Amino acid sequence: MTLYARPTVTDKQWIQELGQLLTAQATADYQYVDPANIPVTRITGTGQLRIDENNGFGCHVVFPTDAGDYDVQLLRSAADKPWQVNRFTPPNGTK
Repeated sequence: MTLYARPTVTDKQWIQELGQLLTAQATADYQYVDPANIPVTRITGTGQLRIDENNGFGCHVVFPTDAGDYDVQLLRSAADKPWQVNRFTPPNGTK
């Protein structure tokens, strides 16, 4: 979330640095995002892990931010592979 919540960096810098943590699909989805349009600027607390007991290759972490709670979906392709961000879901009512 720290790399996501940076509205003052250029879009090129934002996706280059954030892209290292994203799935291939998320990289494609977020490549044209202008970080200046992201309403969150800071994380205000500790993320809370939500495990999907039916899916060993996916989980969610909910982060409190100055724009509300963001849900970050993490995926991995195998048990021995690293977790990658697949989606950032903003709080209801924000874009």
